[in-house]
Amino acid sequence: MKIVKPLNNNVVLAVNNSNEEVVLMGKGVAYQKKVGDSIDAEDAEKVFTLTNELVTKQLQELLTSLPPEYVMLADRVISHAKKVLNKELSESLYISLADHIFSSVQRFIGGNVTKNVMLWDIQRFYASEYQIGLLTLEWINESFKVQLPEDEAGLIALHIVDAELNTEESIANEVTQLIQEISNFVRYHFKMDFSPDSVSYFRFVTHLKFFAKRFFTMDKQPAETDPDLFSLVTAKYPDAFECVKKIEEFLHRKYQFTITEDDQLYLTIHIEKLIKEARG
Repeated sequence: MKIVKPLNNNVVLAVNNSNEEVVLMGKGVAYQKKVGDSIDAEDAEKVFTLTNELVTKQLQELLTSLPPEYVMLADRVISHAKKVLNKELSESLYISLADHIFSSVQRFIGGNVTKNVMLWDIQRFYASEYQIGLLTLEWINESFKVQLPEDEAGLIALHIVDAELNTEESIANEVTQLIQEISNFVRYHFKMDFSPDSVSYFRFVTHLKFFAKRFFTMDKQPAETDPDLFSLVTAKYPDAFECVKKIEEFLHRKYQFTITEDDQLYLTIHIEKLIKEARG
């Protein structure tokens, strides 16, 4: 690899044999190195090869202001999250998560503790991401000799949710609120609670997560719906469909948003399965 720019003694920007920009990080990896020098990937503790030019630039800027161990920890968390969730995550998570970990540690050292008012909803709606958050909390506390509160696990989970949604702006808070609002509508309409560990509840929340993503990213192009299937489902599950119509009225009143027939169809199916499982 050829060095493009040493950022500090521990971080260097280079190009590989495929002419891709990479960021190499490691203790003393750039010591006495200059532009044009060769550098071996084996000399670095971590090599970042990112496809998003903006994220690559942001990572360079972050690495000049953060101790490298925070980025290394974020990378460890992201690698673990990809395995657990079995999905790709937005590259921007390297930036947001490393910055969040650093800020959280600094706040704790300064005597400021963040209260997460959405913790209970995060635990319900994003169980896998929350477990990753708890493990991350253990790693942070062990690495930096702090004792961050459990609230931080929820905030870390929201960063992971944002990376799953892969949007240009952070919308995890808004998505969580919308999931909460729709879930409460279903709960109050049928006067019953639902087990957060059930398969139907998991599928329901997953559907709502991506429904909310379309909602907040203005991706409101209606999908084609089979009119016969729509009539069949709504007639077969009238209670679930009545609940969906109430949800539609609420969303239209609060957000001036109309649910497409396609979303009405699948939301009706998910609600029917949810209440059927709850009733046994």
